[in-house]
Amino acid sequence: MGGRARDLGLRIRSWWRLRPLHRSDEITARPLLILIGILVTAIAVLWVVGRWETLRRSAEAPIAIRSTLFQPGGGFEQVRQGTWIDYSYVVDGVTFAARDFRQWVDVPDHRPKVCYAPSDPADHLLVNGHIVCGRDGGP
Repeated sequence: MGGRARDLGLRIRSWWRLRPLHRSDEITARPLLILIGILVTAIAVLWVVGRWETLRRSAEAPIAIRSTLFQPGGGFEQVRQGTWIDYSYVVDGVTFAARDFRQWVDVPDHRPKVCYAPSDPADHLLVNGHIVCGRDGGP
């Protein structure tokens, strides 16, 4: 094996070997570590905010479906397939009416209900019947 080929082999093998960081590597690694730290912090903050939104809507109420309008999907505009649901729910004798879109084809199969914030019953979310309000996520 010639000197050049042997040299090349040593370079390739040393590239795979772990080596301690040199001063120049620390300078280039620091911005990467800062970026990773910022991303981890942002993900943690978003998770906490999402959990707070879920925990806030801890009460539930059954809904009365007033009407549904099926929206077929597809086409050039790439419209989502699903159903517009007009519904109402009652909390402490007060009736709240709302309209939401869900990607459900057969609405009664989902046994929809609302999760709402006890301090503000108008702040609600239409969810599947299997969702546990205050613990599980949204639709």
